[in-house]
Amino acid sequence: MKKIASCCFTGHRPEKLNVSPEVVCRKLKRAIEDALDDGFVNYITGMSRGVDIWAAELVLEQKKNFLT
Repeated sequence: MKKIASCCFTGHRPEKLNVSPEVVCRKLKRAIEDALDDGFVNYITGMSRGVDIWAAELVLEQKKNFLT
């Protein structure tokens, strides 16, 4: 039986970042793709403005692409 794995995201608000949101989202997207490939099925975020929301949006986008 395969274990169900969870992945959690937390991060800074946009004004606290020392890199652009585009750079953060590019790295998040790659990490999410890797997590999906590794079997992670549950994704948790605090839903704060910035990294948390970006991660949630990217997870939804990638899960849709991954399942089709």
